[in-house]
Amino acid sequence: MSIYDDLKQVAGEVISEFKQGNIKYISNGVGVGPIDDPGAGIRKATSFDGVARGVSFKYVQQGFAVVSDLQVTLPASTGIVPVMQDGIEIDGINYKIVKILKKPAAGVTVVYVLIVRK
Repeated sequence: MSIYDDLKQVAGEVISEFKQGNIKYISNGVGVGPIDDPGAGIRKATSFDGVARGVSFKYVQQGFAVVSDLQVTLPASTGIVPVMQDGIEIDGINYKIVKILKKPAAGVTVVYVLIVRK
């Protein structure tokens, strides 16, 4: 067990103390119909304790985001592994994920930073 395994749990506990509003991870499932017309996937909403704020200037400067985007911190201890096809709902407003950043970039993930856009 590494220090990052411990930090994964600590990050989840600390972020839950600062829970902001109602944040949900929206998983867009795959359609279950035939291959040529699978149909709409089943959406699944999973609430999690996370924080949302305006996007950091460094991400705008690096070209990952625009000023109107939001930055959501998702603790890896939730068990949710984000993918680009899914979305985030913040207080009833849907956002699309435009960038997923693992922290740290290599090894055991402690938190995911999601850049989201309306």
